[in-house]
Amino acid sequence: KLGVSEDAIAQAGITPQEVLNRHLVELSKSGWWDDALRKKIIEAALKISPPPAVPDEARRSMAQGQAAVQLAKTPADFAEPEKLFEKATTLAPWWPDAYFNLAVVREKTGKIDEAISCLNLYLAASPNAQDADTVKTKIYELEYVKKRKADAQAFIDQGNKTLDLKDYTNALTQFKEAARSDPESSWAHYLTGYCLNRLNRFEEAVKECEEAIRLEPNHLTMYLSCGYAYGQLGDKKKETQIYEEGLRVDPYGDNLPYVLANLGYNYEREGDYAKALDFFERALVHNHDTPDDIKKAIDRVKPYVQR
Repeated sequence: KLGVSEDAIAQAGITPQEVLNRHLVELSKSGWWDDALRKKIIEAALKISPPPAVPDEARRSMAQGQAAVQLAKTPADFAEPEKLFEKATTLAPWWPDAYFNLAVVREKTGKIDEAISCLNLYLAASPNAQDADTVKTKIYELEYVKKRKADAQAFIDQGNKTLDLKDYTNALTQFKEAARSDPESSWAHYLTGYCLNRLNRFEEAVKECEEAIRLEPNHLTMYLSCGYAYGQLGDKKKETQIYEEGLRVDPYGDNLPYVLANLGYNYEREGDYAKALDFFERALVHNHDTPDDIKKAIDRVKPYVQR
């Protein structure tokens, strides 16, 4: 920080361009998102006539971000355009369009506070915007979404405490409330499916787990309960497909040893002992919490592979 007040700068006769340049140096050194500093940059830029030009590199980041948005299909896919739009706001922190686009993708990735921040910066950078009322309405809507997400997280926290007591019926009620408060919460749906599995309600579990996968397709844990539910319904082929898809998108994710072991058991059941051995050995390497069982499985299938 330069440690110089705006009043002191004005009294010293420093021009708005010099003020802008000072704040841009601060921004380049800050290393984090600073709403207050960005507002100072916007205020200085608005006093400059003609307005500061938007650098070509910022426009390039904006165009690439827009192209990335067109290719995005899941919430996780919006991470790349978010980086590009954020870069544009750093290269031209007075540019309202960059803040607006960044707000859109941050909402898509569930970063509600950050989206609200960007919309407020958009309004600050574009004080005469024709869509100001529409943007303000969007901010009010996001504030409500933020409250609902907070409610959902409270239900999840309470549900996890109930889950620790192995009270699956009451935990299920709490996780269902979480999903009702925030239908876009992958964890609310996953935990609902987990409890349904524990209560042997497998068809309902499949629906919840598939919704969790739809919302967060790049997280291996989401696939574990879904595959298990299909297996309990007798569809071992579908169970295997679910696990292998999870490994493809998240090959080192949480619960990896359990997915590997379950695939080993499925392939052993099918008589594909080479694949079974491979998955069992990988489960052991990744520290499955029942290593003796895995070692027994390895000893069981290895003779068939060595023939």
